[in-house]
Amino acid sequence: MAAFGTLTLLIALVVATYAGTASLIGARRGNRRLILSGRAGVYALAAVLGLSSVALVYSFLTHDYSIKYVQHDSDASSPLFYQITAYCHGLDGAPTVLAIGDVHLENFGTWRDVESRLVWGVNDVDEACRLPYTQDLVQLATSAQALTIMVAFSLLIINSNVS
Repeated sequence: MAAFGTLTLLIALVVATYAGTASLIGARRGNRRLILSGRAGVYALAAVLGLSSVALVYSFLTHDYSIKYVQHDSDASSPLFYQITAYCHGLDGAPTVLAIGDVHLENFGTWRDVESRLVWGVNDVDEACRLPYTQDLVQLATSAQALTIMVAFSLLIINSNVS
């Protein structure tokens, strides 16, 4: 199962790269087929990541301790619910930092400070807490990918209305 999980993650990386690239190139060239192909890539990415998650949950349920992640975050004596949800615990070895907690591109912006200077930075820190630094990076990357696809579709709509 470990090999299957690794394979699905590698496929997910390739599919995500294709989806983003196809969407951007399609938007720049006004090529509807490329943009729709990028959109289909996002759906395929969700399916592949779903398979990867199923493989990891299966490894927890079967106590496949050959996977370090399962070995570190699982206990055979735990109730079934905890064994199924154990895959959320991870990020083994990632140092914890004061994280934004809900980072996405809309959380960055400008405002005026007390001396009326224009300041740019994070403008929404109501969910800040100590988390592994990778948590914010994954959320920010996901936000950037979603924005890329939204911009591509917006440009496609604008170009189709102009033509």
